[in-house]
Amino acid sequence: FYGSPNPVIWCGCPLGEALVCLRCVPAKAGGDCKVTVETCPPEKDGCAAANFFRAPFGHFQRCMDMSGCEQFQTNADINMKCCDT
Repeated sequence: FYGSPNPVIWCGCPLGEALVCLRCVPAKAGGDCKVTVETCPPEKDGCAAANFFRAPFGHFQRCMDMSGCEQFQTNADINMKCCDT
């Protein structure tokens, strides 16, 4: 995922169950992280994956509210992918 121009995103939401997303949040911007799976709380209604095009060229994947994720998509310095199903 790190350094990729197109972040990988995965969402899963079995009928009637909570949204499940991949999670990878480095401890330090630009660092590595271990990809895990997380179940999203009700207020986090989407999965997000981001690559930042400016130093320190960070990245993350996690549960996020869709409105916040969509706002990140308007920033030209971030390649942001969002999904909610």
